[in-house]
Formats: sequence, C-alpha cells, structure tokens
Amino acid sequence: SPAYRLAPESPFPAALEDALESYRYLLKKGYDPRQIALCGESAGGGLIYALCLKLKEENLPLPGGLISMSPWTDLTSSGESYETNRDVDPNMTVEQLQFYTRCYTTDPKNPLASPLFGSLEGLPPSLIFVGGDEIMLSDAADMHKNLLAAGCKSKLVVAPERWHAYVLYELAENEEDYDTINHFLSQHISEENKLRWMPLDNAAKIYPAARSHNWTNAFRLSATLKEEVDTKVLQSALDVTIRRFPSLGTRLRKGLFWYYLQQVSHAPAIRQEMSYPLTRMTRKDLRDCALRVIVYHNRIAVEFFHSLTDGNGGVIFLKALVAEYLQQKYHLVIPAEQGVVGRLEEPSPEELEDSFLKYAGPVSASRRENNAWHLKGTPEPDGFLNVTCFQLPVAQVLEQAHHYCVSMTTFLSAALMQAILNLQAQQIPNRRYRKYVRLLIPVNLRRLFPSKSMRNFALYTTPEVDPKLGDYSFEELCQIIQHRMALDGHQCEKRAGVPAENHPAVYQELSDEGGILSSGGAEVLPVPVQSGAGDPSQGDGGLCGAAGLHPQLPGHVPPQLRGFVLQGHPVCELHPEHCGAQSGAGVFPGAPGDGPSGGSAKQSFSQVRSGFYVLYYLRRQAL
Repeated sequence: SPAYRLAPESPFPAALEDALESYRYLLKKGYDPRQIALCGESAGGGLIYALCLKLKEENLPLPGGLISMSPWTDLTSSGESYETNRDVDPNMTVEQLQFYTRCYTTDPKNPLASPLFGSLEGLPPSLIFVGGDEIMLSDAADMHKNLLAAGCKSKLVVAPERWHAYVLYELAENEEDYDTINHFLSQHISEENKLRWMPLDNAAKIYPAARSHNWTNAFRLSATLKEEVDTKVLQSALDVTIRRFPSLGTRLRKGLFWYYLQQVSHAPAIRQEMSYPLTRMTRKDLRDCALRVIVYHNRIAVEFFHSLTDGNGGVIFLKALVAEYLQQKYHLVIPAEQGVVGRLEEPSPEELEDSFLKYAGPVSASRRENNAWHLKGTPEPDGFLNVTCFQLPVAQVLEQAHHYCVSMTTFLSAALMQAILNLQAQQIPNRRYRKYVRLLIPVNLRRLFPSKSMRNFALYTTPEVDPKLGDYSFEELCQIIQHRMALDGHQCEKRAGVPAENHPAVYQELSDEGGILSSGGAEVLPVPVQSGAGDPSQGDGGLCGAAGLHPQLPGHVPPQLRGFVLQGHPVCELHPEHCGAQSGAGVFPGAPGDGPSGGSAKQSFSQVRSGFYVLYYLRRQAL
C-alpha cells in the first residue's frame, strides 16, 4: 500500500502525485499493467479513479481492474444519499466530509479530485462495494452509473444496513464479498499470472538422473563490482529479472515418469557466500528454486542447476541482473544492447523453445570412445571443495592464442591438455601403460543454428591425444583441438540436415568411423577452407583460388611431409603467411588415386567436391 502524503499538510495534488509515482514504480519493476489491480477504500477509493484519469492524460497503460470500497468520488457532496442517509449513517456526517474537502482542495469539482465528474471512457473494469446506510452511497452508485454510461464494465454491491467501509470489518454475514473479489480478479486480471511449467530440454534430462551427493551438476557465473553490493537493491533487481526469464526462475519437480520445471511465484532470497562455491544443491533446494544468487562484498554470483540453462543463458541472465541492479542503485540508463536484454520485455517464444527438438536430424552418432585417463585426488572428509583460481590478462592471453593461430578457448584447452599429459607422465613413467587424454569442451550451438533459446543448447566436443604415440608439442595440441572442434561442428550441422552451401566453411566428409582417417599411423584431420575460384579437378591449378593456399612442387614440400607424396597427387604446401604453415599442413588435390599406404585410397579421402577445397593436418610424429 503506497504511503501517500496526506492533507492538510500536503493538499491536492500531493496524494495523486504519490499514487502516480507508485504506479510508475510497478511498471519500472517489470509488472505487466494487465496484472495490476488497484484497490482503495474511502478517499483511497476515489483516488484510484483519479489515478486512472491521470494515467490517461500521461498516455500510460491502465491497470487490469479496480476494486473500491465506499469510494469518495464527489467532494461537492451533491449526491442524494447525503440527505436521505444523514440520520442513519453511524459514523459519517456531511459537515465532517465538507471539512475534509476544504483541507484537501480549493476546487472540489476538479475531476482529478472528484473523479465522478471526469471522462471515464476506457477505464478498466470496476467492482464497487458500499454500505446501504452510509451517506456516501450516492458517490458509489453514481460512479457505477457513469462508468456504465461511458462503456466501461462495472459491478456495484450494496450491502443493506451496512456502514462506511464495512468490508474491512470482515463480518461473517458478508463473507461472500471476498468470493466476489476473488472471482473479479480471476476474471479480469491477466491469465499470465498462471505459473508456467515446461518439460526438460534434451540436454537437461541427464542432470537430475546423474546428480549425486558429490556432484550436483551446477555451474557458477559471477560479476565483480567496484563497490560493496547493496543486498536490498539486489533483491529488488532480482524480483524484476527473474520474471523476465520464466525458464530460469523455476523449481525442479518430479512427475510420475519424468522431471519437469515449474516457474516459481517469487524470487529466491539473496544468499551470503558459503565457505566454498557450488555447495551441494539438495533436493529441497531444487524444489524451492534451481538457481541461487549469492553476494560476497562486491561480488554477485549466480549458481544454476544445469537443467535450467547452459553458459550462454546464464551469462544473459547475469548481465540482465547486474544491469537492473545498477539502474536501481545508481539510476543509470542501461539500454538493451550488447547482450543485455530488456528487463521489462515479455520473453519471446523462441527463448523458451527446446532447440534440440527443432534442429535435430534423423542421423544418430556413436558414443563409443577410447578409455581416457582420469585425474584423481584425495577427498576432503567433510566434502569441502578446494578451488584453484587463475586470473589472466585477457589481452595477453589473446595475443598468445593468436600467435598459435587459434582461439582463446583452443589455447587454454591446449594448456590444460598439456598439463594433464605431464601429470600422467609423472605418475605413469612407462608410456605403454598411459591412456588417452581427452577434454570435454562445451560448444555453443547457437553459433551454428539461429536459435534464441535461453535453455540448454550446447554439446561437447571431445579432442583427445594418445600419449603412446609420443610426445606432443604445444603447437600440435592447439591444432588437434582446433581441428576436432571444427570437425564436430560440421558433423553436428550435417546430422541436422543443414545444406553445406549455407555455410562458408565446407569440409570433406571422411568415411572412417569417428571422422578421422588413420593410415600408417598418421592421423588426418580436416580444416575448413573458404571456397575459391578454380576447378580442383584440374590438379594444382584448382588450388590457386583457395584461401591462403599456394601450390608448390612436390620437391618443395616441408621436410615433415616428404615421403608422403601421393603418385598423381602432389602435396601442396601452405603459403608461408597462412596460419597453418608451421604446423605441418598440406593439401591433396586431384582425383582418387593410390593411398598413402600403397593401397587404394578411399573416395572420401582424396576426392574434393567441385568448388571447394579440403585441408588436412598430419601428425608429424606418426610419419
């Protein structure tokens, strides 16, 4: 209830201004005006109608409904009941109301003070209660009549032998009035109040089944500010933000046969930081809300149960939360751009869709993989998690990544893979007993498909190396990871039925299982190359138009590729300025011929589609 200023200290229009400011605040908080119902009693009953007239003047959206109890809508006291009920009203007199009028305004006929005299066209539906014995009966009855005359919906409830604002006394004889209010709200306030529920998306289904005491399938994102976080303001910002993302502000529920998500009715309370991040989410936690917002000094962190969303959706939510916090705390205007969504907008249907179902193709993929080496540690007796954090300057990391002609993700993944290889070598000195080292790198499928989903839409690419084959340089690890990510992305597109001509990078499909050809110990990985001019069926000349490719005679191939020249299929070196020039990459142009092992090469290995070129990377140690 807004605590508006009162007369005589603050006469008209102070109360109306405060009511308008309160309504603007609700709109700013993200409430749909169709979901707002104004309720007022006595002077407040008249004020809600005056507010609607003011909203019309300001061209602001009107609320969904009005409920007034003994509304004071005529400050001139001109109604018939001021005479007929003068002697039966137990607590109000005409003289008393006229005194109040003089305290409030010098112009009682002003429609913003006496809304009975205003233009009522377009006002929302009204429910009016009034006592049959009160002197202000005419204010309610005449208001009801004028609303109907203006084409508005209105219902008048007159309680015989009742007095001013009788509804607030909660008399047993008038309990049906509350049923009337409930019916009015259900009928006229937007049905958007109903909480959404939705099935888990295709990637989310595994997380409830796989969660355990030691693994809750949650992830954390955080933003660090320059000042201490105001928890009260952050809670208010969360109230706005969580309504913008109905698929994230949800609880995990279990049905008869499957899990599903149900939207929460209110935002969860802000938490203080625990002794370590990503503490276990219990079943009760997930039933209450499957995300939590945590504050520690100047840091805002959000932890998501992975069934809600992936990293992309989490970042968008965190950006929106921080933007709303800064706007409320410092009165900043933060536009909806650069990844920040409009906090007052309704979510689009595309944001709530399961994009896996939309883009999945009819082709399934094998899940068979080589056994990989697992890192092991000593569990803490109380389940405490020790977290090692690194803070790296982004500009320098990017510079190093560009030095190896790879992305930051590939560069950091290669560093992690190299560290695991070194650790395994220390623990298992005999190379013959070492296992594959494999990483699971999440891939945002929104970069491959035009999805706006806020739910999970990511897969994992799994680059791996076999330490039994020898040592790997850092450059090799970068290339292996880069090529595997490119290959998996292409195969994902192909399974979804995306035509190759829709994408600038086209890969030669390999027929070997897993998408990698091995011959004589050489692993062959594809690299995307832009389509160019020329005809690849015409030998070396077809390579001149490919991006960065420069034809060389077989005798000028890099030393690591010598002895790997196919008869009738000269190996062409990359142009020296090309990113892959120092990584041992080459091109096999021309038509099918003899394979590298002396036998017949597979059609998919040596034949290049018309108009496109294929680049293959060969592990040097395997040659």
